[in-house]
Amino acid sequence: KLDWKGDDEIGRLIQEYNKMVDKVEQTTQALVSREREGAWQIMAQQIAHDVNNSLTPLKLNSQFLTRIIQTASPDLDAAKRIISTLVKQIEDLAKVALQFKLFAKLETPETQTIELKPLVEKFATSYQSDESYPINLQTSIEDGVNPTINIDTQHLQEVLQILINNAAYTKEETRAA
Repeated sequence: KLDWKGDDEIGRLIQEYNKMVDKVEQTTQALVSREREGAWQIMAQQIAHDVNNSLTPLKLNSQFLTRIIQTASPDLDAAKRIISTLVKQIEDLAKVALQFKLFAKLETPETQTIELKPLVEKFATSYQSDESYPINLQTSIEDGVNPTINIDTQHLQEVLQILINNAAYTKEETRAA
């Protein structure tokens, strides 16, 4: 905006100019708001689609598993396959939920300088003791070397969690094939 003290012709022009600047700002804010709303609608449609794609087979597989269990001599191999499929579909839903959670966090990351070696070692240790993750994590940061990074630690941990989950899932799929 421009500032002019006089009420002469130039002052009136500047007042009109300032009114137009205000109008442009209001219009821009309204446009940004509509675009954001449209993005949320698209995201909501995609999430609904992804969730629905997982829920239908979950329901059908659960019903099939119930029938198998109710028979006189249940087919344990078929039951194991169904349970494996159910677990994969639940993991897929968890990924969709996590991705939506990350998308919904539109705030600015809270970065801080951290030492990388203790973070990686703590993270690796927590997974090496967890038998549900059939992977072997190895860190190779030399002794005496302790790099630092400027990062949002919560986002970093979420990204590492996704990588570990994907690696565990990929390794399980490779073994099953």
